[in-house]
Amino acid sequence: MGSYLAAMSRMPSLEAGRRRVAALLGLPALQGRIHRLERRVESLETQLHESR
Repeated sequence: MGSYLAAMSRMPSLEAGRRRVAALLGLPALQGRIHRLERRVESLETQLHESR
């Protein structure tokens, strides 16, 4: 049982694994890009409504 617990403590946490996979896939960069695009759309919608 002790060796099992020792092995478990050496394994990275599931959350760390998820972050690593997300980083490998470039998800943080994509999320940032999506956020900037959403802000741009909101800005364009505001300009459109103000021009009417």
